[in-house]
Amino acid sequence: MSKGRRDFFKASLLTAAAASISKGLNAASPAPSDSAMKDSKYKRNLECDVIVVGAGSAGVPAAISAARNGAKVILLDDDALLGGAPVDMFVAATCGDPFLGIYKEMRTRLTDKYDLSGTKSSGGWFFPTNYAFIIAQMVKAEKNITVIASAPVTGVIMDSAGNTPKILGVEFLDYGFCKSSIKAKIIIDATGTGLVSELAGATCLYGADAKSDYNESKAPEKRNNTVMPCTLMSVMQAIRPDAKIERVKENPLLLDGNAGHFNCIPEDKPLPQRPYYLNWTASRACDTRDPQALARIQNELMDEVVAPLIDKYLDMGFAINVAPKIGVRECRRVLGHYVIDSKHVAEEKFPDDSVSHGRYWFDIWVDKGDFHGDPNEAKLIHFGIPYGAGVPKGVDNLLTAGKHISGTSLAMSVYRVQPIVGAFGEAMGAAAAMCAANKTSPMNLDLKTLQRQMVKQGVLPERFA
Repeated sequence: MSKGRRDFFKASLLTAAAASISKGLNAASPAPSDSAMKDSKYKRNLECDVIVVGAGSAGVPAAISAARNGAKVILLDDDALLGGAPVDMFVAATCGDPFLGIYKEMRTRLTDKYDLSGTKSSGGWFFPTNYAFIIAQMVKAEKNITVIASAPVTGVIMDSAGNTPKILGVEFLDYGFCKSSIKAKIIIDATGTGLVSELAGATCLYGADAKSDYNESKAPEKRNNTVMPCTLMSVMQAIRPDAKIERVKENPLLLDGNAGHFNCIPEDKPLPQRPYYLNWTASRACDTRDPQALARIQNELMDEVVAPLIDKYLDMGFAINVAPKIGVRECRRVLGHYVIDSKHVAEEKFPDDSVSHGRYWFDIWVDKGDFHGDPNEAKLIHFGIPYGAGVPKGVDNLLTAGKHISGTSLAMSVYRVQPIVGAFGEAMGAAAAMCAANKTSPMNLDLKTLQRQMVKQGVLPERFA
């Protein structure tokens, strides 16, 4: 077969695959007509029980949990593929634990089919595409979920008539050039950035808290806008039989198939030779609330750091596949009825309203007191995450799930990782379904019923039953 014909068939297969995935996730709709646009503010006016905005590590478990608890769910995301950070930012290593509930289901499927270590280990990482396939399959299996992808939120629909403003729904960009609306009984902000919460008028924190804000001894004296730097991730694959990895001074943080960090290997020890590596390629800080700032630093890093590394690794026999989006560790934090602080996690507290739990260390990528991010020295901390951290103050009908839940910047460095936000997202999904079914506000939810359900779903220890 000629090269031209091979390229034609390859393009046809890719087009067909994309169409198949799109058909499976998004309900087909006709293109908007001029008359429809004139008759209504929105092209489409949709309704459901629960809207989950953000199809990442918190949003997907939230949507599945809400659906399994009987709610009609619309899962809205601004990306074409579901999955969030592992898929579009290549944050494909599993940090933190335990693996619970729906996140555990996903992780087990990944390990059974796509493990890169060769040992079916509990650690390690997976190719980003494997995350995308598994997540799409899990969501598609839930008949109560409708997915609308490539649909960024442009605004919120509010009711300000009562004592507390109430969010009724969201607006999103539809068909690429017009707006549509979704109204629901409960909205879950699982964006990871807190954007929906801020649009709804919730109080959002950003940057480092002052020592006096939450009585944290290792916080700075004054509040500032410093957040952890963003990282441009990549996957490296051998492209020659003689490929051999060597140390690169400018790029020490690689992860091999058996989940070993190169920066933890002494200089006098040989590096493990694998056909693929996960690479923390380059980092830089910016205002993570600003998409244009993120785009600028991504392009700067590509030009200044990645381009020279591409040639260095190519000489060793490896190609670099850079993530389409830069990874964001820290953005807004939405003030809730419980603020998780550094004492909460360090003292391993399990509040009475805990609905999930996690175990990790203070993984801080900027200088914040004596806290650090070295796993060789850090202590694993086991703590509960309270329901109140996901219930924003000042806005009704709204729940949050993800690294932007209510907590200080120091505490957030511990609970921000995927297994932990996944378990809490699952709890918020069940809470949203219960609120929708009982026509109640998140503030009036029967917490004991939710906790018993979380024990049943494997997200909360048995003693909370």
